[in-house]
Amino acid sequence: MSVSYILLAHNEVETIEAELRSIHEAVIRRLPGSELIVAEDGSVDGTRAAIERLRDALSLRIVGGEARRGYARAMMDAVSAATQPCTCRLQPEAYRVMGPPNAVSKGLCNKLPRRSRAWI
Repeated sequence: MSVSYILLAHNEVETIEAELRSIHEAVIRRLPGSELIVAEDGSVDGTRAAIERLRDALSLRIVGGEARRGYARAMMDAVSAATQPCTCRLQPEAYRVMGPPNAVSKGLCNKLPRRSRAWI
């Protein structure tokens, strides 16, 4: 099963590179066809630049802009950008403590119906 993994990021320049590399190695490489979408929410500390440096190497998709729009809007943008039938939101703090998620067995995976229009 292919999954769209979503990671929200705001002002995390000190940890984002290690987190993205770890998630890519532990999860994305092991599930062919899966994707990692980073919802960057208007960081002012260089987080977006750090993510963009890794975009090609880790096949990342980045959503969000320069303005901070908030957690809910960042999540909606990322879910709207997902291309796989199943999405899983990753939390950096939980990932560091618990290790890589098993989306299906942990019940973190949400099967979304295909919508004819984006969320408002």
